Amino acid sequence: MLGTPADTAADQITAGLALQRVLLTATNAGLATSMLSQPIEVPAARERLRTGLGRFGAPQMVLRIGYGQPGWPTPRREPDDVTDEPGHLA
Repeated sequence: MLGTPADTAADQITAGLALQRVLLTATNAGLATSMLSQPIEVPAARERLRTGLGRFGAPQMVLRIGYGQPGWPTPRREPDDVTDEPGHLA
C-alpha cells in the first residue's frame, strides 16, 4: 500500500510521484505490477484498509508487485481515426 500522512491535493501529487518511482523501479528489476483502485475509491473500503492495517494517514494506492508473464502489446489506432484536422487532436 502506498500512503501519505494526509489526503490533501499536495499529498496526492506526492503519492503519484512516489508511485511513478515504484513502478519504474519494479519494471527495471523485471517485476510486473498491478494497481488495485477499488480499495481507495470506495470510502468505506479505504477506511477499512487504513484501520485494518493499523496505519494512520491516507491510503493512496494498493499495488501488487511480483513476477509474471509479459503482457501483449495493446492495439493502436491510426492518427486519422482520432483527429478532425491534420495536426489537431479530436
